Amino acid sequence: MNKIDIRDIPISNEEDDYLNLEKYATALSDFIKTSETPITVSLQGEWGCGKTSLMNIIERKLCHSHLEDTYECISINTWELYLQGDEKDAIEHLTYLILKEIATITKEKNCKIEHELEDVFDNFKRYFMKTTDFIMGLQGTDTASRKNAMSLFNQNDYTYMKQLRNKLGKVVTTLVENHNNISNKGFIFFIDDLDRIQPSLAVKILEVLKNLFVIEKCIFVLAVDYEVIVRGLKEKYGDLNNRNEKMYKSYFDKLIQLPFVMPTNNYDITQFVLKSLVDIRYFDSNDELTDLDKKRIVNSIEFTIGKNPRSIKRLINALKLSRIYDEINEQVLINKGFKISNLMFLCIQLAYPKIYNMFEQYPIYKNWKLSYFTHLIDGQINNRDENDWKEILYEVALNDEELVRRIVTIKKLSYIIEDIFEYNEDMDIDKIWKVISLSALTNLSYMTSHNDFEYNGDAYNQSSETQYTQGNRLLDNVILKDDTYVLDVGCGNGKTTIDLFKKNNTINIDAFDLSKSQIDIAKKNRLENNISELAIKFYVKDAATINYKNKYDFIFSNASLHWITDATTMYTLLYNALKSGGQLAVHQGGYKSYYGLHDAVLKAIDHLSYQSYYSDWEYPVFYPTKEEMEQLLSQVGFKDISVISETNDGTAYNNLVENFCNASLLPYLNRLPKDDFREALIKEYYRICENEPINLYTHRLYIFAKKE
Repeated sequence: MNKIDIRDIPISNEEDDYLNLEKYATALSDFIKTSETPITVSLQGEWGCGKTSLMNIIERKLCHSHLEDTYECISINTWELYLQGDEKDAIEHLTYLILKEIATITKEKNCKIEHELEDVFDNFKRYFMKTTDFIMGLQGTDTASRKNAMSLFNQNDYTYMKQLRNKLGKVVTTLVENHNNISNKGFIFFIDDLDRIQPSLAVKILEVLKNLFVIEKCIFVLAVDYEVIVRGLKEKYGDLNNRNEKMYKSYFDKLIQLPFVMPTNNYDITQFVLKSLVDIRYFDSNDELTDLDKKRIVNSIEFTIGKNPRSIKRLINALKLSRIYDEINEQVLINKGFKISNLMFLCIQLAYPKIYNMFEQYPIYKNWKLSYFTHLIDGQINNRDENDWKEILYEVALNDEELVRRIVTIKKLSYIIEDIFEYNEDMDIDKIWKVISLSALTNLSYMTSHNDFEYNGDAYNQSSETQYTQGNRLLDNVILKDDTYVLDVGCGNGKTTIDLFKKNNTINIDAFDLSKSQIDIAKKNRLENNISELAIKFYVKDAATINYKNKYDFIFSNASLHWITDATTMYTLLYNALKSGGQLAVHQGGYKSYYGLHDAVLKAIDHLSYQSYYSDWEYPVFYPTKEEMEQLLSQVGFKDISVISETNDGTAYNNLVENFCNASLLPYLNRLPKDDFREALIKEYYRICENEPINLYTHRLYIFAKKE
């Protein structure tokens, strides 16, 4: 098998330059050749934008032996130096490495100047030893003495560095001008990855280069960004503001004579992208891409991950994996339309994980409702059409501090999404789901472990006897002191929350749920019970996003936390939210709870031939044994742990079949692409439960623990 990959390495020659960096390299090379020395050029831009590739092309234009006006070239990667030791070691190693590279060139070209270079080496060694000894000698002295000593040392230090620079300057002049087989153009130093090391170290390295190596016949090309200099100068000038901006700028100008900003926004990525997609065999000759197809592909990339070459390479490799997996398992990418759709979803996944998760949870995007995503909206909802999927997307973006910065681009992306799906006549709802599932293969986004189920608040309120009965069992074991501050996680319709308040009406409760419709019902139930909003605050929130620290005296949760599959993280968040001495009281499902009802659902799925919607899918629930729960709590840090495990045949609960349908059936329903499919599954589930013997086994855990 031929190996085809898109490696994250810089290009080394013009033949691989599909972003047309060569024209910029030519201009910079001509600038360098016609400039007086010494001079320092900085290449500025984000990681992965092509700075090293540009350096490599400039080096080929200035340093190849076949050129008439060639320079002696020295390339150094500061990131590798930084990994070898602390800041002082890195600066010392860099200095020695520059001198060593000069010495290597002189030796290769038989230059008669070994004695002079050895003298420079010795002086540098004495300088760094003197610096170390001086700093060590200051330990234990008082502040005033240290300041006076540093002032004197800095004056002497400056004089000594000037002497070193003069010695090195004479050596370079001798090498260049005395026909020593060294280019008369001088030395050009390429210093890469300065923007990958600590900003304070980057500034110190620039100062060393300025003070020791700014000599005639020496040119420095640096990969360093102005933003790195800003961060490195905070200790010296404080945070950048209107008052000190001029000082920051002056300092940068003193170090850098020509700042060159990488023209990432001007890159034409079309050739690079299309060639890469053909190289990995994502598209083949049968696809016959039109100009409009190519535009859709390029726009999908530009409106998401942008034009950064490193980001594009990551995308290409993800597409390669999805193509290989699809060939072996799925056969979804049967034509160019599906391939373009998969590419678009992978782009969204890499650039906008939150938006991708919206599509993954609700692939029937044209049926989106704003209520599905209220947990993603913290602020006031603007006046938008609650049934227009694009307006819903914008609303979510406006409530996210990262997405709002790219709201204009996201609006453009929404039209690309619509265009791609409308253009592909074969793209029905089932196919959309399969394409999204394929793109999830390389999902690197940080996803919360819960599932965004949309409860019907009214239906649940009328049919939640099982959960209410189980909650009362938990309440029987709860004793609350006066003025206790309580957090209720996953409060649902608020009935159990209200009963908790009635046990001691001096307490205050913060109660949240992921479902807005549930919270709406909870507020109605609070009003009917004449309870103040100040006593019980109901609000919409995602449990996996709580970040409270030492806030609550008591945390309560009824029939909710088993939906968080990353249980260790969830219970750690609860532990952090408790004050010292705070208590935890939780009811959740236990091992194999409702397994007979789940079997009924699986039978219904088989009868309806819906198996394809559940391939490679696991029901998202955390149902531990008593022992597993005790071990988890102990690992998190809880003390005084008590877990009560109760099982029964289900006869203790009225309407268990219906209660299961209104809550536990939802993850199954959310996998189906059409309303009539969901209605058919519910109908078949009820038919089986009414006509066949069903095991109603239940297993509940009542959990109590304390934070010391």
